Amino acid sequence: MVKIANPTDAPLEFLGLTDAYSAWYAANGAPYADAPSDVALTKRTGPGVNIDVVASSAADQTSWTGRLTVTIRPQLGTLEIVAPLARGEELLDAMDAPTTHAIRDALRHVTYHHTGKRPDTAARGLSFEVVDADGGTSAPAAFLVDILSVNDAPTLDLNGLHRGGTGYSSTMGEHERVLGVALVDADLYVGDADGTLIVRGRVAYDPAGVGYSATDFPVSLF
Repeated sequence: MVKIANPTDAPLEFLGLTDAYSAWYAANGAPYADAPSDVALTKRTGPGVNIDVVASSAADQTSWTGRLTVTIRPQLGTLEIVAPLARGEELLDAMDAPTTHAIRDALRHVTYHHTGKRPDTAARGLSFEVVDADGGTSAPAAFLVDILSVNDAPTLDLNGLHRGGTGYSSTMGEHERVLGVALVDADLYVGDADGTLIVRGRVAYDPAGVGYSATDFPVSLF
């Protein structure tokens, strides 16, 4: 079990798996589950596998085919990996069991994701735990994720996103001298990639065409 201790932005933040492991899991794991299973905590007694053969290939990925189930719950910030024991495997030592290697390999590929545009910058605490076939649970192992906020600059497009470039031009004739001409297209676009609210706009006359920066505008016009 892996979980985010303080998922302040759930379900925008969640745990997942690397692309490489996800591809392997799609081909070799059990389907993504809707609910966790306790099958890994159930011992099966009686005759079953040849434990010597199982132990010799325990670290081979092919021996884990169809045995892993991954359950991801974004609302709770948890990811659970379950690998059931085959009948007779309870006689194996832990490092001779395919389930040990399968779960260890999966834990190495757990990832943290945040799809929000403005994540809370509080550090996230992640905890890892494993459970044995008798129900014993390991002490949690902790991991911290620091969130660094980067403010993307807003976007202004005077002629709209569907046209090339961001500028706009008008032609002034005799009649427009009195009526004035539009300085922007009706499809003018204003936005911000990270969702930050736009709170100020400025317009300036630039006869020399040198361009202005934000520091050249001490007064907000609207």
